[in-house]
Amino acid sequence: DASGQWRWFLCSDVLLSSDADGAPKLVVGNASNITEQKKAEQHKDILAGEMRHRAKNLIPLIEGIGRLSRPKNQPEVDAFIDAYMGRLMAVLRTGDIVLSSTTRTAELSAVIETALSPFADDGAPERIAISGPPVMLSERSAGGLALALHELATNALKYGALSVPRGRITLSWTHHADGAFAMDWIESGGPAVTPPQSEGFGGRVIRYSVAHEPQGRITLEYPAEGLRCRFAFALPAVS
Repeated sequence: DASGQWRWFLCSDVLLSSDADGAPKLVVGNASNITEQKKAEQHKDILAGEMRHRAKNLIPLIEGIGRLSRPKNQPEVDAFIDAYMGRLMAVLRTGDIVLSSTTRTAELSAVIETALSPFADDGAPERIAISGPPVMLSERSAGGLALALHELATNALKYGALSVPRGRITLSWTHHADGAFAMDWIESGGPAVTPPQSEGFGGRVIRYSVAHEPQGRITLEYPAEGLRCRFAFALPAVS
C-alpha cells in the first residue's frame, strides 16, 4: 500500500466470455482484503510455538521437582511419588505431541510409543509388538489412551508380562471405514493371571479412559495366560 506495507488479498475470478481463439474477453472478479486474518494466523502460530517451547521446558522442571521432593527412608511415599510422576509425565508428553500439531491432534502410534517408552527394553524390543493403521486422535482421546496404556504397562511390569524375561505384549488396532475403532492389549508369557479382588485407581483409569468417547467401551479379561484389554469407540469415518 502507500505506506509500504504488504497486504494480503483473496481473489476470485470468473470467465464470462472468450473469443473464437479461446482468449478471455470478459472476466469478472473480486478481491477481499484478508490482511488482518493473516496477521491473526501468524500471531496464533507464534503463540503455539511459545506454548510448545514452554511445555518442553515444563516436563524436565516437573521431573526435577519430583526428584527433589522424595523423602529419605520412606518407601511408601517414594512409591507414591513414582506412581504420580509416571502418570503426570504420560499426560504431559502426550500434550507435547498435540501441541506440535497444527491441527491439535496426535497420531496414535506416536502416543503409544511415548506412553510406553519408559517400559521399553532396548535389549529386547520385540517384547512389545505394536501394529495398526495410521489413526489421528483428538487431544482428549490421546490423553485418555496414554494414561490407560501407562497403567497397563505399569501393571505388566509389576505383576504381568513385563515382570519376567519371557513375557510379551501385543498391541494392535483397527479403524474401519464406518469409523469403528478397536485396540487390543494382549499379554503372554508372564505369570499366571488371577482377577483382582478389588479395583484400584489404575483399574479405574483404564476403565474410564474412553468412557467419554462415542460408543466408548472397555473390556478387561483375566485369562490365566495373560491380561487382555480392549478399547473400542467411534472415530471419524475413514474417507
